[in-house]
Amino acid sequence: MEWVLEGSSYMKAAAKLHETDPLKNPKQDRYALRTSPQWLGPQIEVIRAATHAIAREINSVNDNLLIDVSRDKAVHGGNFQGTPIGVSMDNMRLAISAMGKLMFAQMSELVNDFYNSGLPSNLTGGPNPSLDYGFKGAEIAMAAYTSELLFLANPVTTHVQSAEQHNQDVNSLGLISARKTEEAIEIFKLMCSTFLVAFCQAVDLRH
Repeated sequence: MEWVLEGSSYMKAAAKLHETDPLKNPKQDRYALRTSPQWLGPQIEVIRAATHAIAREINSVNDNLLIDVSRDKAVHGGNFQGTPIGVSMDNMRLAISAMGKLMFAQMSELVNDFYNSGLPSNLTGGPNPSLDYGFKGAEIAMAAYTSELLFLANPVTTHVQSAEQHNQDVNSLGLISARKTEEAIEIFKLMCSTFLVAFCQAVDLRH
């Protein structure tokens, strides 16, 4: 990003701040910024793998019985077992929760005047921080979103119960896992929108 922003008023202001007070910021960014590519990379790989598994399942033959007309055979199989869906959805929620955790860590730095390179505490726009709480409520909401996201990261597929007099003694619970993943995505969308609004506030305050 540095070469994209090079020469911009933002970078000039940041350089000036660093020159006047070199001890104000650490020489290295905290992990939420410095290691974000290494943090996000495995999550993206998990989501891609889940997407491929779901696409494969959607396009597969999962009837039972399978009737092979050419060989006059009825094949009793288990392609209907939706374990690839259940496991993929569980893994996707783990990835989403990890991305949400990273976003919350970055949000916490953004609103903290000890870490945000000269921006006001809580990104307040008014002169009196006792009267203007800025994004304090948004950060609290982000904490709640993160907690719920981490709760939803718990696997569903480990809770399978035997059913139908032990004929269905193992089941994928894919539908339940998919529903929980949908919930996680909605929470993650709330986090993204909150974070983007905070970013806009930070840019406005900087300029």
